[in-house]
Amino acid sequence: MNTSLCPRCGSELLEDAWESLRETEDGGFIMDAYPAYVCKKKCGYMKQIDTIPTIIAQQGDDRLLLLYPDDQGRILDIHSSVIFPPMHLESLLGRGYWEDYQGNHDVEQLLDTVSDSRAYDLETPNLFQFETSTPEEAFLSWLLSWSSQLYRSVDRRLYEAAADL
Repeated sequence: MNTSLCPRCGSELLEDAWESLRETEDGGFIMDAYPAYVCKKKCGYMKQIDTIPTIIAQQGDDRLLLLYPDDQGRILDIHSSVIFPPMHLESLLGRGYWEDYQGNHDVEQLLDTVSDSRAYDLETPNLFQFETSTPEEAFLSWLLSWSSQLYRSVDRRLYEAAADL
């Protein structure tokens, strides 16, 4: 259990779960559930717990296969600093010529420097697209729009500020 304190109200943070709901361009919805630290007093503060994957296989020296919970895997291309979307692990293993992992990479350091392939060609939020009654509302709407997980690899500081807000 994490014994950190909530930055909003000073209460204890508990390991729990959180959900996010987002609308797709075609009018559908995607719900994402993930582990998170949640304020015990329920003030609304939440911080996602980042799962650190395990490297289980490699293709040559520049492609790694990362294992995440629920048998999900992601390919990390070290040469181009890109991580590809999650897929079922057996599907990834069945499509490539994977060898047992022999390296000693620091996974956390690698993940801090890569871009998510889903963020490629992603249109970043534009402050002037938010039509609100006050400039303050427009700014807050713009900042909150950066809280989508995909924007993390585009601008990490803006993403973290938005997620903390």
